[in-house]
Amino acid sequence: MGNVIALSAPPRAALYLRPGRLASAQLRDILAAHRRPCDGIVIDPTLWSRQSDLASLANSSEVETILDPRSLELASDGGRERTGIAALPWYTSTLQTPAYFADAANRHEFVSDIAAFVLERKLTAVLAPTHFTQGDDDPWLGVDDALTADLRRILDRRGGENVRLYRPLYIHSSIARRPADVKSIAVRLQGSAADAIWLGVHPFGSTHAGPLALRRYIELCLGLHLAGLPLVGVHTGTVGLLLLAMGAISGIESGVTDLESFSLAQFQDMPVRDGRPVIGSTPRVYIQSLGAFMTKKQAQAFYSVRGMTAQHICQMGCCRRGVEDTLTWTINHFVTCRRQEVNRIASAPTHMRPRLYLDEMLRPASDRAVAASRAVSSLGPIRKRLDDWRQTMAGVLDQHHGLLPTISPAVPTGRRSTRAS
Repeated sequence: MGNVIALSAPPRAALYLRPGRLASAQLRDILAAHRRPCDGIVIDPTLWSRQSDLASLANSSEVETILDPRSLELASDGGRERTGIAALPWYTSTLQTPAYFADAANRHEFVSDIAAFVLERKLTAVLAPTHFTQGDDDPWLGVDDALTADLRRILDRRGGENVRLYRPLYIHSSIARRPADVKSIAVRLQGSAADAIWLGVHPFGSTHAGPLALRRYIELCLGLHLAGLPLVGVHTGTVGLLLLAMGAISGIESGVTDLESFSLAQFQDMPVRDGRPVIGSTPRVYIQSLGAFMTKKQAQAFYSVRGMTAQHICQMGCCRRGVEDTLTWTINHFVTCRRQEVNRIASAPTHMRPRLYLDEMLRPASDRAVAASRAVSSLGPIRKRLDDWRQTMAGVLDQHHGLLPTISPAVPTGRRSTRAS
């Protein structure tokens, strides 16, 4: 008998979901039905009363539970006024600034309270409490390095060595135009205690991803690959699938039918509508064939146009009664679609993912958008967006002979942190 050659599985492509008030219960029910909708769920401590059952079910389903300490809100006057922020155990009466955290005692008390929350509630991962930076000389960078290292040490000291630590890198898109800054940041992150970098670029995402912005984001990721850590795109929306297929990032974090783009206003401004605070967003309908979202009213009008139902009905098997279920169970429909989209990309070897995404996902969506925009003129911006992505992706692949020169490392699996000291 000849030797058997064992083929390694394609590297993992990770999907993280960030549910808000309305999506938490439906995600909980999906997990209760023994379905695995994602690789990790981002837990909002201001919604713990709504998300505690969700976190417990996720842990028992081998789905990561990742605490977001809401550090961006705590460092801005507007963000501190958001619902629930002042009740956080690590809230401080003083606005959190680089000068405040220059005091080691302040840092220790701050991260100690975060670590206690994680460990007491048996969460399996945490986002380091980092902040928005505008260059390699921003004082927040050194503070964030110290906060990340301090949190890792305290977790380890208290028996949380298996808790994964992810380091968010929240930066302005202009940094992508300064390769020296990108290299400097990547080099300093080489020694990070984190298991991965979560990259939030202001402003970037599906609604802020024109040809130039998309090309610069890819170049930014290539520069950050020097850090040797997996990259997870924060609030990238549907364009995150393109970046995942390209190998620019190795995971995507997504809101549940919202948070299609990363913008500082989401964290620093007090949301107000008609003079009253907005406590949550209404789930939108995901039109998977176009990779786009519509309000329920828009979707009803869209499907009422002759030919649109036949062309754009759910193909993922989650909407058994067709459009009726798509419009009724919007969250379940989106989660099922996004999980299957990521799985389809992850099923292919790394070198085949760009072509698979371009041929099987982006090109068909772009072609359908042409026909749909003729019937529904309001779809013109979606058609243009898909055409721009298609042309930009093809151009980047041609520039690099079909594959990016470096690929983001796979996000680690299992319970144990890979970088705990």
